[in-house]
Amino acid sequence: MASSFINFKDNGFWARDGFVESFQLLLFEEIQLQYQDELQWLNDYKKDLALQSLPLISGGMSMCLDETLKDDSQTAIILKLLDDIRKKIAIDKSYLTGEHLNLLRKTVRHFLVDIKNLSGMKKRLKNN
Repeated sequence: MASSFINFKDNGFWARDGFVESFQLLLFEEIQLQYQDELQWLNDYKKDLALQSLPLISGGMSMCLDETLKDDSQTAIILKLLDDIRKKIAIDKSYLTGEHLNLLRKTVRHFLVDIKNLSGMKKRLKNN
């Protein structure tokens, strides 16, 4: 049974948490591969996806679309990234596997730890 509602501009669908988590992780990876740290809003979105993908809450996962996509150009970027993911799923049998998703889980955890450490370092430098 589906447990998370994915919503964007008054449209949405119910999905299983595992499906949502998979797309959060794959989208995180695709943003990293294609944009690195190029666009600040994508950096912020990547952080939101990373936090959402943590197994802390079941039945309430989000893709953070309404909170993130403020204009048509941002929406177009995310749609292209999702289409690129769809193409990879279709042609690469090792792309949507437990092994790849587990690797992405580790990558996301390291990313969040690095952000926390960087934030703490900035606070310490500011206080000195």
